[in-house]
Amino acid sequence: MAQLYTIHHLLNIDYRLTALEAARNKLFIGDTKGQIFMYNILNPGTQNETLIQSPNTGRLGKSKFEKIKADKERSVIFAISEGLLAAFDMNDLEEVQNFNKNNNCFSINEAPGYGGEMCVVQNKKKLQIYKWNSVKTGIRSKQGGFFLEKEYSVPEAPAAMVWNKDYICLGFIKKNYMIINSESGAVINMDVNTGPTNSIPYIKAVFDDFYCLWGNILLPMEGSTGNNAMRNPISFSENKHLACAGVNDQYMIIATENTLEIYGVSEGTLLQREDTPQQILFIADSDNQLIYSTTGNLYVLHQVPLSDQINRLLLECKIQDARKLLGKMLEGEVNTESQYEQFYLDAAWCLFKQLKFLNSAENFVLTNFDPREIMCMFPEYSAKYQGERIKNISQIIQDGMSGSRESENITNLIKERHFQAKIATVTMLVQKRKTICEPPKAGKIIGIYTFLKSSFSINKLTGDSISREEIIEHVDTFLLKLLVDISLVEADNKKFTDKFVKAPYKLLSEMFEPGYKVSLNFQDCEAFLKSKGDKARIPLAMFYESSGRKEDALKIFKDQTSSDVKTREDFAKQTVRILLRVTDKQIVFKYSEWVLTSFPEIGLEIFTSPEEQHHISYDLILDFLNKYNSDQSSLVEHYLRWLVEIKQVDTERFHTKLALCYISKLFNIIPKESKEEILPPNSQQNIFNNYQKDLMNILKKSKYYHAKTILEEIDNSWMIKAQVLLLGREKKHTEALSILVLDGIIKGKFTKAEKYCTRNGDNLLSKLLKIYIEKSLEYEKKIIPNDPNKENQNQAQKFKKFAFELLKKYSTHPDLDPTSVMEIIPDNWSLSSASENSLQLYLHVALSHSLHKSRVAKIIRHLSDMELIQTECEWTDRRKAFVRITNEKLCDMCKKKIGDRPFGVYPNGKVVHQKCMGSPNVCPVTNVNFESLV
Repeated sequence: MAQLYTIHHLLNIDYRLTALEAARNKLFIGDTKGQIFMYNILNPGTQNETLIQSPNTGRLGKSKFEKIKADKERSVIFAISEGLLAAFDMNDLEEVQNFNKNNNCFSINEAPGYGGEMCVVQNKKKLQIYKWNSVKTGIRSKQGGFFLEKEYSVPEAPAAMVWNKDYICLGFIKKNYMIINSESGAVINMDVNTGPTNSIPYIKAVFDDFYCLWGNILLPMEGSTGNNAMRNPISFSENKHLACAGVNDQYMIIATENTLEIYGVSEGTLLQREDTPQQILFIADSDNQLIYSTTGNLYVLHQVPLSDQINRLLLECKIQDARKLLGKMLEGEVNTESQYEQFYLDAAWCLFKQLKFLNSAENFVLTNFDPREIMCMFPEYSAKYQGERIKNISQIIQDGMSGSRESENITNLIKERHFQAKIATVTMLVQKRKTICEPPKAGKIIGIYTFLKSSFSINKLTGDSISREEIIEHVDTFLLKLLVDISLVEADNKKFTDKFVKAPYKLLSEMFEPGYKVSLNFQDCEAFLKSKGDKARIPLAMFYESSGRKEDALKIFKDQTSSDVKTREDFAKQTVRILLRVTDKQIVFKYSEWVLTSFPEIGLEIFTSPEEQHHISYDLILDFLNKYNSDQSSLVEHYLRWLVEIKQVDTERFHTKLALCYISKLFNIIPKESKEEILPPNSQQNIFNNYQKDLMNILKKSKYYHAKTILEEIDNSWMIKAQVLLLGREKKHTEALSILVLDGIIKGKFTKAEKYCTRNGDNLLSKLLKIYIEKSLEYEKKIIPNDPNKENQNQAQKFKKFAFELLKKYSTHPDLDPTSVMEIIPDNWSLSSASENSLQLYLHVALSHSLHKSRVAKIIRHLSDMELIQTECEWTDRRKAFVRITNEKLCDMCKKKIGDRPFGVYPNGKVVHQKCMGSPNVCPVTNVNFESLV
């Protein structure tokens, strides 16, 4: 619990004290015999604060004083004793005004700036308000005083009354509290019962609110409305009665029978509790002074300086509370960044001491801390630093856990704390390096670097300033060692990744990126990494690479002997990463072999990655992959695919080679000698379909391959689609049709041949018809008289039928012009109309269509002639148009007379002044664009 105040004894008194008040470095005490004693306060607020009694005393009757209040603005104190109320001069205690008898209670207006106001309840029914006024008579003025200004009625004499600004709060025994507006007399009854039957009401003014006692709770109520204020209530110790209370700064001080409790007003939380040997009777809280009395003693509360409070809260790791106090201490100041930075550094070290490493890191990174003070705690990773006292992390953890009760798991707890310290250290150093090397601070650091220091620091180093280059080398070397050690323990590696979001190797990789510009102590790092054995191969290789020794790094991975596939795969990826930055092609070829052997897909990235810097020619790479023994066709194929599809190289030989690769794959599945496209047993249909699709895609979409070479490769094979496509590309339509017709003969239909003709045009339907006729005539010549099988005769009739069906189906097609068709048809073919497929039927449809086309053409020509004649007539009429300009003719735009000024006439007859014209082609009246109508 925080210590906000310290208690100092002021004075022993030998009389019975009944009232207490302090103002203007004076203390006023009322006793049981009607006397007021005055003490001067010397050295207020210091350790030497004392009370010196004044010889002046005041008297009001012979009974005890019940209450004393000081009006500092009018330099008077009010005192009440057995119904007598009087005002005394604050300096000499001379009575200056008497308010007669029958006074039940009184209150001054306690709000700052409201001096000279006092209210008193008389005869249990009247609330009288007095205000200060000076009395003037002519040119003379005599001593003024408090004069009765207003009077309001009250139901009975209150047990407590407090006046704050324009509101007077009264509390009645066994009843509610009420508020009276001092200006208007308006009454607000508050819905707050004074509590149990033995509870006495108590009221304390704080800012604009009244705190009203209810049981053991002080409820904040708004003075203007009587409703609950927007503050937390203050609940003090149960089963204890409130003796008195005081307010100082932001704190409420509550005295019970044997305790003194201090609460924050805004939060309502207990901040400090002190046991008192004697019961506290009264508290005086004027002028930021807190003096309280017991039966025979006077004590003063000194507020602990905010800086000391902040330090104590920091040591208790109550960072948020300490920061609030810092904000209060710096309130009104400008340029507080340095104070807050120092605070965060102090907080970081206090948290670190309490082993709250991750929380401490959050504060460290907000400051310009000295990373050497952190690194020296890990001597196994850091350089040797000199200092007054240097503790390593193990000693710090043991000190922090010295009071731990969990002795059974102490070993595991120490191990876990040690790991948390490592994570926090990585967080701090990564951020520190960014601060040093990246804008905006990087540009400000020239030469020597000086760090912020803290009195709470665990390690005090003798060296202060250090060069920028040197501190970067220290940090990078430390981080490399620490991250390597974490990565070598699988459990630590996983926990680090979970908490840091990045794996240790990922951070190491980022350190060795070119943009990071890592700076390492070569001998120190090399010795450390070699001492870690095979597990540190990757970091060692990264280290060699960053030091310019790329071949040493590649040799480490090539010579690896690990049997773990995942490890070897990591080595392969690291090899690829390095080779992408190597410019020597011999080194690239030498160290890529083992990767291509074990992990072909990973190895191929050496030549296909956009990050490669070796710039080896495509042909050399293909030659290298061709020499490669393991799955060479796949590597060549994948590289060619990358060249053609991704890189989009337009070199003919690469497109041709890729197509030949696909063909080779397809012939491996279905041999070239096979006459039909039938998959052998146990062949994978999806692989075949994919290669066939890839082949057709490149043949259709690419325009860079050498078609003749590919045709030679697939000639006399089952790849009919590819052959036809290539022959069509070469404009060898007759050969393509021959292949399709042969395929049609085998399959019994010629749909593909017909589609090819209609798709490619070039009078191909006539050529197909000619092929059908030639086939028919060929079989007719082979007819043997009296042949019982009639095979040739049937074939001749079949092709003749195909010819007539073609004529019937495409009788209106432009490729089958009747004139050319008649030249092809043999003379011995009949024109008889008896058959549905007769030539006469074709001629009828074709000639009808030709006649229809001729008639449509004539109609279109006649319509065109008519439109031309109509246009010429309109043009003649337009040329005859004229306008008549008279003295009364108006401009169609501005509506003013044309007169003798220049004008223009538009084709639609609109006449406008020349100045009213815009574009000569657009009428300004109708916005018609005549140029667009032409």
